[in-house]
Amino acid sequence: MKIDHRIQWSPPAESPAARPGPAAGCPSFSNVLDSLGRSASTEEPLATTAVTGAHRAEESAALAGLEDCLDRLDDYRERLAQPCFSLRDLEPLVESLETGLPALADQCAALPDDCGLRPLIQETMVLSATETARFRRGDYLDA
Repeated sequence: MKIDHRIQWSPPAESPAARPGPAAGCPSFSNVLDSLGRSASTEEPLATTAVTGAHRAEESAALAGLEDCLDRLDDYRERLAQPCFSLRDLEPLVESLETGLPALADQCAALPDDCGLRPLIQETMVLSATETARFRRGDYLDA
């Protein structure tokens, strides 16, 4: 197939009837937006901001704890895969995973129920506890 660059394409012209508009009896978007702007009070956004600010501080602390735990799990995975590290070398890292779990659980409990971080933190806590138990049980000992 040969491509001819001489042909110019132009989009079909829209007819005014083809454009969507407000349904019969419905106000236009700009009218609704203007009426909402006029009816909003200044006190309500400030109260919402204060509550949101408290939630953001909790989410920020929980996110920092989650990132720290994930970093430790990643270090653990990398060191476990390298034969130059013995299990004794991994002991401090496993200990730090264990000691970090209660703080992460507290941060998770402080989050609101509808927070999207909650399931991620819970899954990370389960993974961390599982890997700690495997290490303590001796699953990684050479047979």
